[in-house]
Amino acid sequence: MVLVLSGATATAAVAAPKVVEWFTFDPDVSSTLVLDTGMTCTLEYVLTPDQVASDESDKAIESAKEYLRSLDLNALPLDERLAEIEADPENPFNATEEGARVGYALFGLVVADLSAHGHSSGISVEGSSDCRPGTGE
Repeated sequence: MVLVLSGATATAAVAAPKVVEWFTFDPDVSSTLVLDTGMTCTLEYVLTPDQVASDESDKAIESAKEYLRSLDLNALPLDERLAEIEADPENPFNATEEGARVGYALFGLVVADLSAHGHSSGISVEGSSDCRPGTGE
């Protein structure tokens, strides 16, 4: 299952990989994280201007791409965010399968980190995450 996310507020929908392929999702940046549990998450991002493209928005997008390429996903407080999701009975991802919940949490953390480091002004971040259990190998 693939989670497709959009925007700084990390609105989300769950879609099968073929649906994401049908949308012709062509990421600008991708990253992978292997959790202690063996789950592997691949996150992909598309960055676009919030408004009409300009030299300023092009520079902001390039800066955000560079930041995303260098971001250490292991440094994000994933366990803390997952606990918050699981403690909130109103969060729709509380009732989803683990891979979708982890992908949602990771994307939200990445967008928040991007914003906290000044890389989200004037841009929209869309993304997909595909988190799958480890194979036990």
